[in-house]
Amino acid sequence: MSVIPPRPRVTDLPIRMAAARKILPRIYEWMGKTREEHDDDADSLAGLMLAGADGYQLARGLEDEWGIQPNADLVDVLGIAGGQLDMVHRAAVVGWVIANDIKTDLRVGQRAQVKSGPDAGAVGTIVRVMRETGTLLLCCEGLGHVTDGPGVHGIVLPYENVEAAPAPALEGAA
Repeated sequence: MSVIPPRPRVTDLPIRMAAARKILPRIYEWMGKTREEHDDDADSLAGLMLAGADGYQLARGLEDEWGIQPNADLVDVLGIAGGQLDMVHRAAVVGWVIANDIKTDLRVGQRAQVKSGPDAGAVGTIVRVMRETGTLLLCCEGLGHVTDGPGVHGIVLPYENVEAAPAPALEGAA
């Protein structure tokens, strides 16, 4: 049996580097320079993304690391960082799901429980299975999730962090 590599995370260096490389041409354009991409620049931007992808925070980080004077235009340019990270991460996850043939036997309507993390032990109903990303949406009434109308409808969890809920104990069973 082969070992499945870990699910890609948005904080993984290759994910952040790929997103940084997509943003660098816009930064260079803002700088008014025709400049070829430098690995040091990608490393620097990817490092800043580890703390978050907010345009303002990234602009301040570039001010400290590159010595540039950021303005609102640069903040706007860097405002795409979060979206770029999400797109690169999603593509990596989809590739990981395909490459490792990630599947689940869990189905919509089934009761399931969270295996680990801050919501470990929470039980709810699966309302959506997203095969492409190997995730599902679990509506846990005990966490205040709602089934319709405004409010939080559930939490998106990777297949590997969800298991079928144990059957409820029968009353009077000893």
